[in-house]
Amino acid sequence: MAIQASLLQWFKLITFACTLLAVSSRAAASDDRKVHIVYMGDLPKGEFSAVTLHNNMLEQVIGSGASELLLHSYRSSFNGFAAKLTYEEAKKLAGMEGVVSVFQSQKEELHTARSWDFVGFFEHSRRTVLESDIIVAVLDTGIWPESESFDDKEFGPPPKKWKGSCQKSSNFTCNNKIIGARYYRAKGDYPLEDLQSPKDSVGHGSHTASIAAGAVVSKASLYGFHAGTVRGGVPSARIAVYKICWYDGCYDEDILAAFDDAIADVVDIISLSVGGFFALEYFNDSITIGAFHSMKNGILTSNSAGNDGPFYASVVNISPWSLSVGASTIDKKFQTMVKLGNGKVFKVGKYIGYDYTTLGLSPYDDHWRNLRRICKLKIFSTNLLNSSSSIRRDEIKNLLQKLYYSSSDDNFVKVELKPLLSKLAFNITLRMIAGKQHKSEAVKLHGLLQELLKLGISPNVGDFFPFLQWADFFGYMKKVVKLTREIDGLLQGLVDEHRRSKDGFEKEDTMTSHLLHLQESEAQYYTDEIIKGIVQVIYEVISKSYI
Repeated sequence: MAIQASLLQWFKLITFACTLLAVSSRAAASDDRKVHIVYMGDLPKGEFSAVTLHNNMLEQVIGSGASELLLHSYRSSFNGFAAKLTYEEAKKLAGMEGVVSVFQSQKEELHTARSWDFVGFFEHSRRTVLESDIIVAVLDTGIWPESESFDDKEFGPPPKKWKGSCQKSSNFTCNNKIIGARYYRAKGDYPLEDLQSPKDSVGHGSHTASIAAGAVVSKASLYGFHAGTVRGGVPSARIAVYKICWYDGCYDEDILAAFDDAIADVVDIISLSVGGFFALEYFNDSITIGAFHSMKNGILTSNSAGNDGPFYASVVNISPWSLSVGASTIDKKFQTMVKLGNGKVFKVGKYIGYDYTTLGLSPYDDHWRNLRRICKLKIFSTNLLNSSSSIRRDEIKNLLQKLYYSSSDDNFVKVELKPLLSKLAFNITLRMIAGKQHKSEAVKLHGLLQELLKLGISPNVGDFFPFLQWADFFGYMKKVVKLTREIDGLLQGLVDEHRRSKDGFEKEDTMTSHLLHLQESEAQYYTDEIIKGIVQVIYEVISKSYI
């Protein structure tokens, strides 16, 4: 009987696991289609209909109605298409003859007056009339043609080699400076905040276009600061605009469509300050594929290195056939005089320089930018997360054992998965941060954080009437201060214990020991306060999910 009961319990557990797998499989099999890029390399020699070829391929995999799922055919400079596919359909297409790669479309992100002088390319450098025949393709958020940087005064007609076009609209026309413009949105779902035309409503595209080939504009300033003359690297060059980015980002299917057209339009340089969050395999990266075919046609692609430099492994555009440019620093200050009420005058401002904490697009100060660097490149790095796989396996094993022993001999037991999975995530995170040896201290810290969170959501008269905060009727502030001191003491004890027993804890490679190891080489960026703050924030997040 004991053997039969044991077998029955294991059968229940296996049935439970299979049920979860079946539910997961049914969800995956639903028609939740994602946009995929099917890349097929060079164009076939001789005459062929790209749309017909691509539709036929889709019909072989999907059947009738396949043409409705085809979003775009790349047929001017290379072969491929974008279509809405399920995972299984994408897998089948990847195995078809002539297909180089199939990958899901991703959303990419958008990555001064003295810049060109700073790098030694001065305004009055020797130039040639041939510069006016250079066509710079800017793949970005569009362009604002009314800007003085794009005035076509003293420009002649476009170069004879130009084969592009201008998608005109009620709010946009080209001129002899902006000689071409197109916009791309294969899915057709234009953001309400944006303009359905090549016109720029974000500002990023106009900015990058003016840096590359903007005309000379005098008396430019930032709210009156640093007035001077702004210009592009080649002010007399022509600009062709390919709007691939919108308020919600830049999608791979549109990026490839712009490359396809720009190459066929016979531009000289392709410039884009766009990229993903990390480097991809060459055959799965739309910018890498587009730049490769540009190179084959004698066109240089100049792209941004990324938004998160200058730290290790932060470059996202890494193909050897393109020029990846990383912005670093400039010798410039924005400063002004501030007069206080007591009559004292101070000079205040910001130096735009390299101080080891510069991260692009961060609206906060150096402290916040450095926290972003630590979190992205250190705490949540792939290597660190992979090293904790044994912890995840151990905790999942413990959960399955509890499910097994909690089942009765004769009947299935109803199990609430949500609290169990929440507890599983909580235990895994505790061990990743503090290690198995400090689980009791971590549980105590969890309890204190729960109390603090409950205080945070409870009503306090001082929140509604600030002038009564001093009264602290219910001892609210005293409780907060007491809990905060206890939490800080526990966190400091955790850090100190890891520091004293470093060799023993490095074997489990906890997050705390990892941060302390980094403290040895970069003490100014990994202080105890920073480490405690990071640990507390992560604990608070999991405490909210497990409260």
